Amino acid sequence: MDQEKQLWDLICRHLSEELSPVIMKTWFDDISILSLTGDTLILYTPSAFKRPVIIERFLPSLQKTLLALLGGEYTVLLSDSPALETVATADQPGAGPYFEQYSFTNFVVGNSNKFAHAAAMAVANDAHKKNNVNNPLLLYGCPGLGKTHLLYAIMNEVKKNHPHMSVRAVTAENFTNEIIDAIHTKKNTEFRKRYRTLDMLLIDDIQFLGKTDRAQEEFFNTFNDLHSISSYIVATSDRPPSDLPLLQERLRNRLEMGWAFDIQPPDYETRVAIVKNKAANLGLHIPDDVAFYIADSIHANVRQLEGAVKKIMGYQSLMGLPPTLDTAEKAIADLFSENPGLNPSADHIIREVCRFYGVDEHELKGSSRRAKVVLARHTAIYLVHTLMDTSKTAIGSIFKRDHTTIMHALNQVDARRASDAAAVKEIDTIIRNIRG
Repeated sequence: MDQEKQLWDLICRHLSEELSPVIMKTWFDDISILSLTGDTLILYTPSAFKRPVIIERFLPSLQKTLLALLGGEYTVLLSDSPALETVATADQPGAGPYFEQYSFTNFVVGNSNKFAHAAAMAVANDAHKKNNVNNPLLLYGCPGLGKTHLLYAIMNEVKKNHPHMSVRAVTAENFTNEIIDAIHTKKNTEFRKRYRTLDMLLIDDIQFLGKTDRAQEEFFNTFNDLHSISSYIVATSDRPPSDLPLLQERLRNRLEMGWAFDIQPPDYETRVAIVKNKAANLGLHIPDDVAFYIADSIHANVRQLEGAVKKIMGYQSLMGLPPTLDTAEKAIADLFSENPGLNPSADHIIREVCRFYGVDEHELKGSSRRAKVVLARHTAIYLVHTLMDTSKTAIGSIFKRDHTTIMHALNQVDARRASDAAAVKEIDTIIRNIRG
C-alpha cells in the first residue's frame, strides 16, 4: 500500500468520527491523494459535481483533521483530473472552475433579489467607465441567498468583456490573513501595491473585517485610494452597514456612500425555478412534482435547495435511483439529518439558545423575569423570527406570548445588536451552533 493511500485511509478514519457513514460513502469514497507538498494537499475525485459541495460543506472538517494528524494548517485543493489540470479551492477566489461557474445567466431572478441582481449587472457593465456613481456596491442578506454568486458573476463578466482590467476578488478573512502575512514578512509595500492599484476590488463577507483593527485600517486606506482613482469596490455582508457595530464608523460610512441592496429568502415560484435551473446545469431532469416538493420543503436558503438537487444527483449516479418523490424525500431527510441546522426547527433553535445561556427550556417559555432568562427568551424569539419562515403570530404561539410581547423582544434584540458589539458576537456564535 503506497503512502498516499495509507494517509488517505487515515484521514477518512478520523473524518468518520465526525461525519456520518452516509456522508463518507456519498462524498469521500472515490477520492484519492494526488500530492502532499509543503502545506498543500491536492485530492483527486472523478466526479466534477462533487468538488464544490466538498469545498463548501466539508473543507473545515478536512482541515481540522489534517491539523490533528499532521500538526499544521493545510490548503486543500480538489481536482477532477488525475493530471492536475484543474483545481478548485475556497482559499483562492477566482483561481478555479468552481468560481467560474457563477454568471448572471445561471442566476435565478425573483422578487426577493431582482434589485440586487439589476445593481450587480449595472456595475459589471459600467465598471470600465471609471466613474464613482453608486460606488461602492454592497449586497447584504442572510447566508446562502446568492450574494457570493452575484459577486463572482460581476468579476467574471468584467474579466470576459474587459480583460485588460485588473480585478481581484477576496474574502474578508483572506484579506486579513494577507495583511498579517505581509506584516510578518515585512512585505507591506507589496501588499498595498497589489490592492491599491486595482481597477476593481470585490470583497466577500466584509463583516469579518471587524475581527481586527489592523484589517479595518488597511481596508479603509485601500478603499480611499481605489475610490480616488475611480476604481469600483463591491462587497457582500450578512447585514446592512448600520447593523455592523464591529466595523469602525468611518468604514461603515464608506460602505453607505453608494448602492446597498438586500437579498431576501426566495418565494415559492423562485425556489421552483432555482431547483429546475440547478438540475438542468447538472444535466439532471427533475419532474415537476419533485421540484415542487423540494421548493415546498426548503424555504430560506438557496444553498439548501441546491444541496437537495445534488443529493438526488448523487443517489442517481451512485445508486441508480431515479429522481422520484421517494428519492427527493430521502435526499431531503438525509440532508437535514446530517445537519439539522440547515432548516432549523423552533425546538432546535430554543435548545441551542438555552445551552448557550445556561437556562432551562421550560423556564425560557415560562414566566420567569430573571435577567438571564429574559435575555435568552428575547434571543430565541429573534432567532426563530430570523432563521425560520414563520409569522409573528406563529412565534407567539411557540413562546406563549402575544403579538406585542413578540415585537418588544425583536426590538430589544435589534437595539442590543446596534449598540453592543458583544451582542453581535453572541448571536453570531449561537447561529453557528445552530447551523452546525
